[in-house]
Order: sequence, then C-alpha cells, then structure tokens
Amino acid sequence: MNDNRTWDHERFMAYVYDHAEATLGYRPNATDLATAAGISQPALSRWKSGQTMPSTDHLRRLAEAFNIKLAALYVIVGLLPENESHIPVAPPRVHPLASQINRLLAPDTSRLSRAERAEFTATLRRLMLGFGVAPSDDEPTE
Repeated sequence: MNDNRTWDHERFMAYVYDHAEATLGYRPNATDLATAAGISQPALSRWKSGQTMPSTDHLRRLAEAFNIKLAALYVIVGLLPENESHIPVAPPRVHPLASQINRLLAPDTSRLSRAERAEFTATLRRLMLGFGVAPSDDEPTE
C-alpha cells in the first residue's frame, strides 16, 4: 500500500509486536517477526519507519501468524473506521510473568543452564498440577 495517507506506524508496530510476543512466548526481534509472518525484513523496516503501509496480503499474513483479527489491523492502518469494525483494538492480555518465564526457558535467551531449565520446567509442571492445571504438550522440554 504505497499511498500518501498518514498512519500511526508506531502504534501498528507496537500492536504487532505485542501480539507476536503473546503468540511466540517471547519478544521477537525483527528477523524472527519477519520470518514467523512470512514477510521480508526490508518490508518490515519500511513499516517501522513509516515509509510505507503494509499491503492487505501482508496484513493477512500478520493476522494469521500472530492470531490477530484482520479487521483490527485494518483499523490501525486506517483502512476501516474503528466504529465500523466491531472489534476492539487492544493489546493481548499476557501476564508479564509468562513472558519472563518464557525467556528463562528459551535456550537462546536464558541465563540458566540446560539442567537448570529442565529442573525449572519440572517444578512449573508440578505447580501447575498442584493447582489442577494440566500442562500442555507444546510446552518446552529439554
């Protein structure tokens, strides 16, 4: 969408990064975000600087990759008036502790050794079971 409309690229990028973090379990860098959404880094860079707006195809890819309502992205870039979308444009609700735990357990960002991560994961599983919450099969394992 290379038109001359002004748009709030900072709000857009913050919204996308917040949803990416909620979906991926960590705050992605530009490379991770572009890869996860199937977009090029130069395109992402142009959006971040406000040079261009994402195409409708790119908006669809972002929506699919990060569980975002497509209409919410249309509202943020100005393609759809907010009062007509019937979709609240709000960041996802992720407890800050969940993000910290995900960072601790991610091998590439953790300060913990592999053994410490395994012990921490086992402890979290015991706590979850103690509270009657069954751990999901997609949780990281060592």
